[in-house]
Amino acid sequence: MSKNTFFLFNNNKKREERHPDMLGDATVECPFCKKEIELQVSSYKKYTKNQDPYLRGTFRLPDTGSEYYKKKVEDEQKYEENKDKPIDDIPF
Repeated sequence: MSKNTFFLFNNNKKREERHPDMLGDATVECPFCKKEIELQVSSYKKYTKNQDPYLRGTFRLPDTGSEYYKKKVEDEQKYEENKDKPIDDIPF
C-alpha cells in the first residue's frame, strides 16, 4: 500500500448498529522520522441535522496478536520475498 493512503470496504460482518459500516487499513508516514505505521480504519455512516450524509471514522493500532494480523504480516513477507522472481507457471 502506498504511504499516506487508506482503503475502506463495506463491513459484511456487521451484526449490530454499533459495529462500523466500513473497515479498512491505512499506511501513514511520519513527516519527521519517515517511519511508516499501519493503522486499522473504521467508518460509520452518519447524517447531519439536515439529513446530509457524511462519514465519521476512527484510526487505531492493529491487534498484533490476532490471527488476521499474523496472516497479513506473513503474506506481506512472502510477497516481498517473491515479488522480483519470474513467474514460470502461467498457463499460456
